[in-house]
Amino acid sequence: MDRVGQGRGNSWWEYFGFAAKVLRTKHRDADFFMGHDMHGFLIARLLAWIYRKPLIYHCHEYVDRSTGSQLNWGGRLVYFFQEYFARTADLVIVPDVDRARLMMVEFKLPRTPLVVTNSPMDAVAFSGEKLHQALENKGKRFERVVIRQGSVGPSHAIETTLQSIPLWANKKWGFVILGP
Repeated sequence: MDRVGQGRGNSWWEYFGFAAKVLRTKHRDADFFMGHDMHGFLIARLLAWIYRKPLIYHCHEYVDRSTGSQLNWGGRLVYFFQEYFARTADLVIVPDVDRARLMMVEFKLPRTPLVVTNSPMDAVAFSGEKLHQALENKGKRFERVVIRQGSVGPSHAIETTLQSIPLWANKKWGFVILGP
């Protein structure tokens, strides 16, 4: 499987450059095409259609309908493409069960998405023992630790997460942010 990366910016010129790079490096003999998140999915959908190959949609950064309507015009265009064509994917992969449920309803998916956790912290978060021990070794003790993984920046809901802290059930909970 070949992976085509993209630049750090999010301008239309960079996106078109990314699309051109994908189209130049595609392989006719690929077994399938996989698109990561809604921008990558758009290009993977096009290639899967051209070459009549299976399509996999790996949706990590899920944008729901209400957030999609708040994007700039280009983002809304890509969102609506995702909303319409997600159901055409042969397989949809998401990192958690809640996202799978939301996408099933919102995108009218014909099959339940495959849940594949994507964080090395996920296994630790369920038992918590190793994480709590590491924190205690640093002199920190928390009843629970809330881990927020993902990019930190505009349109990534960090503000909502931070605003929720006063509403948490216990003031003895720790908060960890992971991501670029």
